[in-house]
Amino acid sequence: MRILFVRNLFQPDELGGNRYPVEVCARLAARGHAVTVVSSRTTATVEAALPSVRRIGYPVVRWHPVTTHVSNIWSARRCVARLLRQESFDVVLVSSYDAAVGTLALRGLRDLPTIFIYHSSLYHPWLHATGTNGHPWWLDLPGIRPAAQAYVEGVERFAFGRVRRIVAVSRFSEREIAAVAPSAQPRTLVIPTGVDTRIFAPAADRSAAKTALGLASERPLVIGVGRLTAVKRFDRWLRAMAAVHTAPSWQGAIIGGGPADTGLRQLAEELGLSSRIIFTGYAPSTTVAAWMRAADLELCSSQFENQSLAILEALSCGTPVAGPPVGGVPEAITRVDPALVAGQDSVEALTACVRAYLRRTPEEQHAVRERCRELAVSTHDWERVVDQLEQVLQGVVG
Repeated sequence: MRILFVRNLFQPDELGGNRYPVEVCARLAARGHAVTVVSSRTTATVEAALPSVRRIGYPVVRWHPVTTHVSNIWSARRCVARLLRQESFDVVLVSSYDAAVGTLALRGLRDLPTIFIYHSSLYHPWLHATGTNGHPWWLDLPGIRPAAQAYVEGVERFAFGRVRRIVAVSRFSEREIAAVAPSAQPRTLVIPTGVDTRIFAPAADRSAAKTALGLASERPLVIGVGRLTAVKRFDRWLRAMAAVHTAPSWQGAIIGGGPADTGLRQLAEELGLSSRIIFTGYAPSTTVAAWMRAADLELCSSQFENQSLAILEALSCGTPVAGPPVGGVPEAITRVDPALVAGQDSVEALTACVRAYLRRTPEEQHAVRERCRELAVSTHDWERVVDQLEQVLQGVVG
C-alpha cells in the first residue's frame, strides 16, 4: 500500500506518545509498504533513524501554542495539497488535530480512505488542569476556558466526522470519543499502544541490574519515568515517597528531563530525599530500559495519562506500576493487579499503595512481575499492534 501519514510531530528520539507514529511507520515500511510522512520540520536525525520512511517537512512558528497550532494547520494543508497534486496514495493516516483540521477538508482527500489515530483529547492537560498545574494563566481569564473548550470539541467532532475509521489507543480513549461524538462510535475500534518487548525485557538478575547502575542490590528501587512537566506531577511522586516511612529502606530515581527539573531537585532537598533520589535527566530508550529492569516498582504520579508508554514499557520489563485512578492509568494496571491502583487521586493514597506493595513477600512480588511481562507480550508488542493496524488499512482500502 501507498500510505500517507500526517502528524504535527515525528521525532524518533522522543519518549512517550510521540513514539507511536515513529514505531508504526517504521514497521509498516519494513513490511513493504511505501510510507510517506508529512510533519513539521525536525532535525536530519529523522532520516538517519528511519531510512525506509520518506519524510516531507513543513515550517511551524513555535512562538506560542496558538501560533504553533495555527501554523501547523496552514502548513500541513499546503504541504499535503501540493503532494496530492503530484502523486497518489491508497490510504491516509492522520495522527494529530492540527493535521486533521488542515487536511481532511481537502478536495484531494475526499475520495481516499482516511483513518484518525486518537491518542487523547486536544490540549487535555491544559483544559482540565486546575490551579497552577499544567496550564497557562490566561486560560483562567473570564470566558476564555469555556471558549477554548468549545473550540476543542468542535475540532474533535470535525476530525471524527471526516474519516472512515477512528483508532483509539485504549478503552478510555474510546469512551472519550463517544462522549464528544456519539455518532463516531460505530467507526471506532481499539488498537492499543505498543512497546518494544525486545528492548524492554526483564533482567535475568534484578540485583545484578541494580549493581550495574551503582545501586545497592539489597534495597528496593522505586522509579518515576517521564518528561518533567507540570502535568506529570513528579512533586507528588517525591511527597509520596517521602511519606513511605514504614517500608524497607528504599532507593529511588526519576528518569527524564524537562522544565520542572530544577524545582523538583529543590523539593527533593527540602523533603530530605537528596541522598535517596537520583535524577538522571533525559535518557535514551536503552538507558530507560536498564532502570526499569532494575526497579522493583514504578510509581506514576501524573495528573492525567491516557495509555502511558512509560507504564507499558515498565510492564514489559516485568516491573509493576502503581498509579492514581485517573484517565487510562487503571486500564493497564488493573489487568496486572487491581491493588496497584490507588484508592484516590492523592499523595496519601499513592503512598499507601507503594507501602503495601513493598511489604509483599518476594514470592508475591515475583507473581506480579510474571503477569506484567505476560500482558505486555500478549497485548502490547509492537508487531501485534501493527498487525491489527495493517488489517484496518487493508480493510478500508479494500
